[in-house]
Amino acid sequence: MKYIAGENRSQIMLCPTALTITFKDNVARVIEAFVNRVNLVELRFTNAKLNACGRPLYDPAMLLKLNIGIRAK
Repeated sequence: MKYIAGENRSQIMLCPTALTITFKDNVARVIEAFVNRVNLVELRFTNAKLNACGRPLYDPAMLLKLNIGIRAK
């Protein structure tokens, strides 16, 4: 099973649902670029075992972006 993935930020939307999509210099873009460059396997963020039953786990990269974003406020 794969992780639950978030929305693709580079996809063009007719009606943006968040202000971070419309602003190119938002802190969310910096956080996303940082987490995408970090090796999550080396930092042991992806060591969770996926089960065949039940709901799949959220992507560890997405959870790290969320955690950094909350602490950045």
